[in-house]
Amino acid sequence: MKKKLNVGDSVLVFWNWKNNKGETYSSFTMVKIVECKKLDEGSSEMIYIGKDSNGDTYEGAYGELLEGKYYYFYTDTDYMEILKKLKKENDEAILNLEKRRNKIDEFIATTSLYQQVRKAEEKMLKCKHLFVKLKEGERFSGFHSSDYGQDPSLVECVHCGLTNRFLLENDFYRENSYLYSSAEKYYMFINNRIIRMKYNKGYSRCGKSFNDNVFHMISQEELKTSHPDKLYYMAKQIKPEGKNKELFAIMKKINYEIETLEEKRMLTAAQMEDIIERYKESNQVKKLTKQKRNN
Repeated sequence: MKKKLNVGDSVLVFWNWKNNKGETYSSFTMVKIVECKKLDEGSSEMIYIGKDSNGDTYEGAYGELLEGKYYYFYTDTDYMEILKKLKKENDEAILNLEKRRNKIDEFIATTSLYQQVRKAEEKMLKCKHLFVKLKEGERFSGFHSSDYGQDPSLVECVHCGLTNRFLLENDFYRENSYLYSSAEKYYMFINNRIIRMKYNKGYSRCGKSFNDNVFHMISQEELKTSHPDKLYYMAKQIKPEGKNKELFAIMKKINYEIETLEEKRMLTAAQMEDIIERYKESNQVKKLTKQKRNN
């Protein structure tokens, strides 16, 4: 900023005012300096008097608001420098607020996840489980003919999502734990606790064998899918009163014949509705073809 203003300089004069609600606003206008004088004898402070295009007079100091004065002056260059400084300070303040907001959002999201986990736990505990066999269990032998074992099948409940996946693939989840949030790990812990609590009776021979009969299965047939719950939902929409055998047949057809590769990876509600329509259309075509053959 300049050290002082001179008569003839064009400057911006600012002032604050309040409306009848007590809200404060800032205003400014362009003036030309018509007089420069000291604040009082012995003082180095300068007071400037400027006039705008309407002839109105403004009196104030350069770059500051002095006690008893209502106006303060800046050159347009000064003001641009001040605005740039304010912008930088505001940008930094906004960035800090955004960081804080992101932390708050993360906290809310995490809290929400924990609430969802709690609800999932309640659902798992109350659920009348119906499992889909995602992968057939494996039988293995030892040194003697009687020294055999049976690993459990990989299963998941179509109603509540309870699964032994995290138990059977424990090494993977432990080695890749960094991929999961604390809430997701908590979900795995709860899931595993309920599985052990309800189905540990399936183990025999000191844990060497597991009898899948402890699981209430929709079918003993394996169904390779990442979303058995969604397949079951679609089957129920197609045949609401269907028996388990009928529902499983529909699930198989959707999984192996109707779903695209993209849908197998991730399935939205809209895609599910589309799949149901495609299933019905394929069944209709099949019926018409059969009728033509019979005729």
